[in-house]
Amino acid sequence: MPDARLVEIQSRLKAGDAAGARSLAASALAEGALSNQDRFAALVLRARASEALGDLPNAIPDLEGALALDARQPRIWNELGLMCADAGLNDRAIAAFQRAVHGDPAYARAWNNLGNALRFAGRVDEAILAVERAVAANPGYALGWSNLGTLKRDVGDDAAAEAALSRALALEPENHRAMATMAGILRARWDAASAARLLQRVVERDPRDAQSMLQLAGA
Repeated sequence: MPDARLVEIQSRLKAGDAAGARSLAASALAEGALSNQDRFAALVLRARASEALGDLPNAIPDLEGALALDARQPRIWNELGLMCADAGLNDRAIAAFQRAVHGDPAYARAWNNLGNALRFAGRVDEAILAVERAVAANPGYALGWSNLGTLKRDVGDDAAAEAALSRALALEPENHRAMATMAGILRARWDAASAARLLQRVVERDPRDAQSMLQLAGA
């Protein structure tokens, strides 16, 4: 049976009391009487509390400590990858996402996250392969199709980009990123009217999107 304090830590996190959750997790971990399973859970919860407090330098080592106890946790590897990416540690993010998909080859979100990290590293061909694995694992994954469209546009394959973006928009008609990227393709082939209609939808739903406003003005 899990340590009762773990339930309290989770409750505090859900209630938005990240500081209280982290303090309780630290106390539980300091006592040293936890089973390995409970210690793993306490480290993950303390990491999430630290992340909620904007303290990634402490959140990341806690997740790494949890994974040292049990590395067979694809979702925690993915979580570590996201934290590393947010902290600007892109090489470590790539390594974590790779561990996630190695542990669960059908983990579409981790494949997509790996693709994003690889793209950030300039490894676009590898990024495309990763995102293709994401949509193969989950053909209904709109974000994956949107990202695949962006990557295909990066390498100049507008036909494949348009096909992927069309899939994204069929699944999620208000996917702003897909609409904006599709608008860029339409502008490139001089269909400014269609591009403007798409961009108008984007800025109506997010008036703070300055980049799309500029694209709309250009169209």
